[in-house]
Amino acid sequence: MYGEEEMTAYEYFKWTPAKLELAKQSFAVVMIFLGIGLTYWQMKRKISTIHLNHLLEYLTYIARGNYQLRIPDMQIDELSEIVRSVNSLVDSTVHAMEEERRIEKTKDELIANVGHDLRTPLTSIIGYLGLIENKRYHSEEQLLEYTHIAYKKAMSMQVMVNDLFDYAASRLVSYEVTPEEVHLDFFFEQLAAEFELEAAEKNIEIEINVMPKNLIVHFDPEKMARVFNNLLSNALKYGHGATKIKMNANLIDDDQIIMDVVNNGELLKLEELEKVFQRSYRADTSRNSAIPGTGLGLGIARNIVELHNGIIYAMIENNEMIFRIEMSRL
Repeated sequence: MYGEEEMTAYEYFKWTPAKLELAKQSFAVVMIFLGIGLTYWQMKRKISTIHLNHLLEYLTYIARGNYQLRIPDMQIDELSEIVRSVNSLVDSTVHAMEEERRIEKTKDELIANVGHDLRTPLTSIIGYLGLIENKRYHSEEQLLEYTHIAYKKAMSMQVMVNDLFDYAASRLVSYEVTPEEVHLDFFFEQLAAEFELEAAEKNIEIEINVMPKNLIVHFDPEKMARVFNNLLSNALKYGHGATKIKMNANLIDDDQIIMDVVNNGELLKLEELEKVFQRSYRADTSRNSAIPGTGLGLGIARNIVELHNGIIYAMIENNEMIFRIEMSRL
């Protein structure tokens, strides 16, 4: 029995001419496939090398300042991701460069505008002081008049310089806010008291509405006072024909609060609503050119509100001009 089994196994593995031919054919097929695979790999590698060279050419061209160029998709998985990353980086670089150019342009405009605004009162001061220096006055009353005018112009210049410094400071990374617990009713009452005399001279009533009463919020009282001082000052300066200025505050939920400074005077044009927060922008300059100021107040206000992680914007509702602040209460 055992001999027969061994014989059968031997017969099974014995290389007959037919088996040899089959083995040769199988080996040839395997070699053909290996050859095709090797050829494909070499071609793919060569194509990748060509695309890589093209990619390097694009990168070199972009690096020379041709930022308008974008690299086309290479249709190769490994390179496609690189191409997308490079194009995204170029887009970010272009955006940063455009933003830098915009900032430089507005900075130049700011310097020019402030320089012009400072030149006007300075020229007036020099003129009146020149009259006093040369004793070109006819009475003690006229001398006091010239002195008073020069003093008022100097105070106007001080306001402009302070605005410029405050605006620059509010843009610095190191400019910080120190939130405190603030009783909003009392805070608004203090602000209104500072403008009460000026408002009364213009027959304007300042009204305070805080809901709910005794509302407590958390913000930097000194810096937020600057925000509301700017808003109230603007309402009195530019709200021509106004009879009432309202300071409103409403708690939206446990965390969000809306604070408004509203006046029923002359309204801004719709296209001016966003521009009023830009540096040195003054709505309807032909009408307001006689009103002193740098136009930086609302820019300072926006910077301070944003430091509190809030937003400020202008809107018109029920035929009233509204400057609205939305921010967290806590």
